[in-house]
Order: sequence, then C-alpha cells, then structure tokens
Amino acid sequence: MGVLSTRAREAIKMGSKTRTIVWLLVVLLTIPGMAMAVNKGRIIGTVLDPEGNPIEGVIVIATCDEVSSFKDTDTTNEKGVFKIDFDVINVVYRYQFQKVGYQSTEATQTWRKDGTARHDFTMQPG
Repeated sequence: MGVLSTRAREAIKMGSKTRTIVWLLVVLLTIPGMAMAVNKGRIIGTVLDPEGNPIEGVIVIATCDEVSSFKDTDTTNEKGVFKIDFDVINVVYRYQFQKVGYQSTEATQTWRKDGTARHDFTMQPG
C-alpha cells in the first residue's frame, strides 16, 4: 500500500507540474497579443456635408510624418462615422478625405492625450 501511495503522490505532483507549465505557456502566449492591442488614442470622426448631413462612403486615410510606418484607412459608415487608432501621441496626424462627388479635403491634428476624441469634418460638393 505504501508503494501505491507514493506513486499516487508522484502522479499528482507530475499533474500539478504539467498544469503549471501549461498555464505559464498560456500566459506567455497571451501577453504579447495584449500588448499589441493597446492603443494610445482613437479618433471617432464624422464626415458631414455643408448642411450637416452625414456622408457615407468617404475614404479616410490617416498618416503621420513623424511616425513613417503609420498609415491607417477607414471608410465612413451610413452615419458618416470613421474610427482611427493611434499608438503614438504628441505628434501630428494628417487626415485625407476622398469621395467621388466631393472635393478632396485634408486636415491635420496634433494628438496630445491618451484616450478617445470625437471630431467632425466637413466636405464640400464638387
């Protein structure tokens, strides 16, 4: 009986070690994905015509001269809304707005805070 008891304890210890190793692997594989998902800022913009009506289908291109690797593109939904996420703050971002039937428009913004901000942009017909 003492032999079975010792073997049973060893099996339990092995199971415990295996569980610990598995949990450590899960944590190690999860952390990089979580770190990459962190954004410093987000703009939720609305593109409007001169009468204040939302414009659907505007292509919004965001770039930053100070962060040459940054380029993000979104298209406005039926409410004229687009979203762009940023990883770097205290730099100037450039937005380009393009849609057939409207004059292409450009705007710049210095992003100075962590978090989300909302802004409206107006496009002129043409």
